[in-house]
Amino acid sequence: MTIPMLPKARSTTPALFDHVVFIAMENEGFSSVLGNGTQSNCASQITLFICSLLPVGSTASNYCSWYFASDGTCHSSSSMHCSAACYTMVTSGADITTCSDGTCNNLSNTNIFDQIASATNPTLQWKGFCEDNCPRGSDHFPPLQYTSSSSSDCTATYQTSENCFVKTCTTCTGSAVKDDQLIYELGHGRANYIWFTPTDCHNMHGSSTEGCSSSSNTDCTSSSVQTACIPYGDNYLKQILVGGGTLASPDSNSILGSTLLTSPSYRTLLYIWWDENQFSPNLQLGKIINSGLISNAASNEYSTLHMVESNFGLSALANAASASTMSDLFTSLSPTANFDNTWFLNPSPASGSVVLLNGAAVTGLVSPDCYNFGCSGSSATYYDTVQKGSFPWGSIHGALSVPNNASVSINTALLSATRLSNSRYHLFIALYYQLGSAVTGCNRVLDQANGSCTMTNGQCTGTGCTTSQWFDSQIRVENIGGANSAIGTQDTYDPNDASGTYTHVFGYDEVFAQTNVGQAFTVVNFRTDVLFQRAAKVWGVSLATAKTLVGVEIGLEGYDVETVSATLFSFSFSSGVTQYQPGLPVTVTDCRFADTDLVDGANQGKTVDIVDAATMASAFGSKIGQSSYEPLADTAQIGKIDIVDAAIVAYYFDRTC
Repeated sequence: MTIPMLPKARSTTPALFDHVVFIAMENEGFSSVLGNGTQSNCASQITLFICSLLPVGSTASNYCSWYFASDGTCHSSSSMHCSAACYTMVTSGADITTCSDGTCNNLSNTNIFDQIASATNPTLQWKGFCEDNCPRGSDHFPPLQYTSSSSSDCTATYQTSENCFVKTCTTCTGSAVKDDQLIYELGHGRANYIWFTPTDCHNMHGSSTEGCSSSSNTDCTSSSVQTACIPYGDNYLKQILVGGGTLASPDSNSILGSTLLTSPSYRTLLYIWWDENQFSPNLQLGKIINSGLISNAASNEYSTLHMVESNFGLSALANAASASTMSDLFTSLSPTANFDNTWFLNPSPASGSVVLLNGAAVTGLVSPDCYNFGCSGSSATYYDTVQKGSFPWGSIHGALSVPNNASVSINTALLSATRLSNSRYHLFIALYYQLGSAVTGCNRVLDQANGSCTMTNGQCTGTGCTTSQWFDSQIRVENIGGANSAIGTQDTYDPNDASGTYTHVFGYDEVFAQTNVGQAFTVVNFRTDVLFQRAAKVWGVSLATAKTLVGVEIGLEGYDVETVSATLFSFSFSSGVTQYQPGLPVTVTDCRFADTDLVDGANQGKTVDIVDAATMASAFGSKIGQSSYEPLADTAQIGKIDIVDAAIVAYYFDRTC
C-alpha cells in the first residue's frame, strides 16, 4: 500500500434525486433517434445534439412506450398504440385502454399529482408547463387529463404558486421558442416534479394546424418525413437545453444552464421521454445517472412512474406496483457534489464532453477517430478534465487555495468503459507543483528506456537528464489492454510539449486503486507533500526542494477507446491529517501488505507489534528510527514509523484489526 484510501462503493440512498424534470417528446422509434444507443452509432446526421448527450446520460433501449399486455409483452401493432393514454399510464399507472386522443380527460384515477400534493412531506410540490397555450389540450398534457388537477391553472401566478400548471407563451405561434416561466421555475427550485410538454411543432410529432415551419408541418410518424421532423426536434432540444451555449457551457437562460441543473445544492434528474412506440427513445441526465449506460432491461411507462414514486417515498399506483424502478440507470452513489463554475472545463476538442450537472463534473470521453480509423499511441490521446489554478503551459484558471500540510479528499466513480482490448485509459488526479527555481533530474529510475542518466550528489550526468521548474505528479486508476494496473505501479514521463508552449516537466504517476465500471472510490487524507516526495525521489530531486502546489487537474485520459465516462462528485483540500488513533490492543486476522505478511511468523497470536512495523519499514527500504526514510512507510504521517503504521496498513486492506 502506498497511499491511504478505501476503494469502496457507497450504499444506495433512499432518495437519488430531489427534483425530476420531464420533457415530453412524441412518436419516434429508438433507432430513428438514438441508433443503438452509442454515440458512434447514433443517427448523428439528423440528431447531432441528442447524440452528444449519450456519453453524459443513460438510456433504456427496451423501453416499451406502446400498448403492452399484463405479461409485459410490448405489442408492435399500430392499432394497439397508446397515444394520449401513454401520458395517463406514466402518471397514474392506470391501463386506460379506451382512452385515446380527445378522450383522455375528466379521469378520476389517482395520479402522481394527487400523491405529491397530499404527500406527508409538506415541501413536495409539482408544476406543469404546457407550451404555447397547450394547443393539443389533454392529449399530451397529463395535468389536464384528471379532474383533480385540470382546473389548477396558475399561468398568471406561476412565480408564487405550486401544485398547478402553466400555459407558456400564450401569444406565441409557429416555431417560436420562449419558455421563460419554465426557466424561472428551474432557477428557484421549488417544484420537485416538473412536467413540460412542447407543442407538436417541437416534439417530433409534427402538425399542420399549429403554424409549424414547412419542414415539419406533417405527421412525423411517416418514414418519408422523419428526416425533416426528427432534426427539427433535435434543434429544438438544443435551443431549450443549452440555448446559445454548448453542452460544456450552456447558456444561463437554458435548462442545462439553470440553477437546478448546475448548483451543487440540488440533485436533479432530467428525463427526456418519448411516447407511443414499440421501443421509444429516452434519455436521463444528472449527476446520479450512470453516464454512458445503455440498459437492456425491459421497462415501460409504469416503470417510469414507479421510479419516481419510489424515489419520493410514495406508494406505487395501480400497475406501477409490479413494474421495475429502472434502478440500473442510476449510480449507487448520491453524494454531495461541489464542482462549480470556478473550475475550468477542459474537454478534447474533437471527442470530449465535460459538463457540470448539480455540482458534479460528468465526463464523457469518446475517440471516434481511433474507433473508426484505428489510430493508436499517445499521438491519438483524448482527455476530459476539470482544472483549477496555474499550469506549466501558462493557463491560469482561478486561484488555488491550499492549506499548509494539506490533505486531499475526492469522491468519484468510473461509470463506463468500452473497447478495452486495445485501449489505455486512466482516471487521475494531477497535482502541479512549481519549484522555486529550475532543477535537474533523471527519470532513469523507472524509465529504463530514457537514456543512461544517473544522479550523484544532486548532479545529473549522461543522456536523459531533464531540467524543469515543474512537477506533474499524478495518482491514477489505470487500465491497459482491458486489465487494471496493479496498485503501486509507478512510472515517470517527460511530457515535452512539441508546440513550444513549455519545455519539460517532471512527470510522475502511481496507481493507487483498482476499480471496475459502476464502482466508486473515495480518497481521504491523501497528503499532497507525500506525493511530491514520492515523485522527487524517483527523479533524484532533493525532497527538500522548495515548491508550491499551484494547480490541480482531475479527469480522464486515454487512447484507442470507444467511450469512457466518469462522474467527479467532490474535491477538497484540508489542513492537517486525521490520524489513526490507537485504543484497545489491535489484533489482525489476516493482514497483508503487497506480497509481505505483516504479521511475523513468530507471533502466532497475530497481535500487531513493533516487529510488524519493522517489517513494513523494511519493505519500503527504510528502518525504524531513521531520520531519512521512505515517506509513505509513515502511514500515520507523524514523523516516525511505529506500530500505528502497521495497524493502518491492515485497516486499509479491509482486514479486521
